[in-house]
Amino acid sequence: MARQRNIIPIHLGLNKDVEEVGLEGSAAALYDCVIDVTGDSAVVNRRPGLKAFVDTGESAAIDGMFWWQAQGKMVVICNGKGFTIDDSTGTLTSLTGTYFTPDKRVTFADFATAIYGADQGVINKITTTAVTEMADADAPQTASHVAFLDQYLLANELLTKKCHRSDVGAPDTWNSNWFSAEAQNDYLRAVGVENLEIYLLGDRTLEVWYDTGASSPMARLEGGYVASGTVAPYTFKYCGPPVNSWVWLDHNKSLVMLNGRTTQELSTALSRYLQQDGLITSDAAGDYLKSMGHSFYALHLPTQDETPVYDFKNGLWQNWGYWNTGTAEYNRWRGNCVAYANDWGKVLVGDRANGKIYTLETTTYQDNGDTMRLSIRTGHMDRGDFGATKRTNYVDFRAKKTAPGGGTTIQMKFRYRNNGKTTWSNERTVTLSTASGETDYIARVRRLGEYKTRQWDFYVTDNAPVALKPPIEDYDLTY
Repeated sequence: MARQRNIIPIHLGLNKDVEEVGLEGSAAALYDCVIDVTGDSAVVNRRPGLKAFVDTGESAAIDGMFWWQAQGKMVVICNGKGFTIDDSTGTLTSLTGTYFTPDKRVTFADFATAIYGADQGVINKITTTAVTEMADADAPQTASHVAFLDQYLLANELLTKKCHRSDVGAPDTWNSNWFSAEAQNDYLRAVGVENLEIYLLGDRTLEVWYDTGASSPMARLEGGYVASGTVAPYTFKYCGPPVNSWVWLDHNKSLVMLNGRTTQELSTALSRYLQQDGLITSDAAGDYLKSMGHSFYALHLPTQDETPVYDFKNGLWQNWGYWNTGTAEYNRWRGNCVAYANDWGKVLVGDRANGKIYTLETTTYQDNGDTMRLSIRTGHMDRGDFGATKRTNYVDFRAKKTAPGGGTTIQMKFRYRNNGKTTWSNERTVTLSTASGETDYIARVRRLGEYKTRQWDFYVTDNAPVALKPPIEDYDLTY
């Protein structure tokens, strides 16, 4: 008999393309976490929570938000209507005109004196008082994406290869000027501009164009062709510092990032999950956000009712969710769109159903007052020898308080199942306590039986600032 002492690895990335019974070196389920790994040290934090900020009064999804830098306002589209949030205290102004289509994702372009929005129909102009429909009949009538470059307003036209451009310096005036991505025979699905380059994303290709300054101004860059398209145009998102690249769900349903003039897959495990039979991604959308020293790409999957989130800092992915206490199940995260209000230093999150807008807060441990449930399910661990019996002497649990306040106890619940069985043990509750003024929560649990392989399931729901260290299991190994 050999006595061993090892961690229970709760800090590993998610892998859902392998049957759980065969999963050893990855997590089987991971919800509402932010994982920090530094050398041999690891900690699992709670993701940032959602704090109420503004209520539009509409019972519908927030379909788009955009920070209007010149005006210092946040533009909001909900239930076909336009709003502006005018200051950091949440003053809301309703704009006249109802021209957007409810439940259609909105893309935006900033002309400083006005914002232009597209939602697969006629382009709409947004001012500080009103939303008006583009009157020029030469403008595209079915635009899903808009962008600005060198005083031109650019917009695609659905089910064509065309990218239309307005007259220079006159975004309300169009004269049937367009250019097209024709390297391959696919439709233009999305348009974006960054670093003075135009990105035209189609079904199977991405072309990079620029403004030549000539009378026919737009031309494809030499070598500006990438053999990667998309199945979900609204996942095409430029991710700022420190990522500084475009990310999207490509035509193979892989989440990819542009690296020069090629693409790189962000996570093989995530791609395999997205490529499973029957998983619908055509209505997917993506958002880039930063919090807790991490940069994230949130992939909204409405049909699947899930929100996979890729963490650029550690190269891991997980799910952010909303814990439905009525069904005891996770639904997708409340966020439907995200925007950063530069002047206010706030990340705003628009809800997927109720017209509310939240701030993303690292010192909030709920979602608008509802339970946030940090959950970790490990793989089936065999401690390097699936034939040997392991008898658990005890498990030491440790948590760290991550902010002032939050009470003096934390309750963590766990269960386990052994040797590939489908039934779980009875749920156990561990009370992690700390002396006044200290930051460590510790507890020891005994009498946890024997196994050859074991899968653990942990979760925390307390409204408190806490991060989990990997538990330490002390066990005897027998042959």
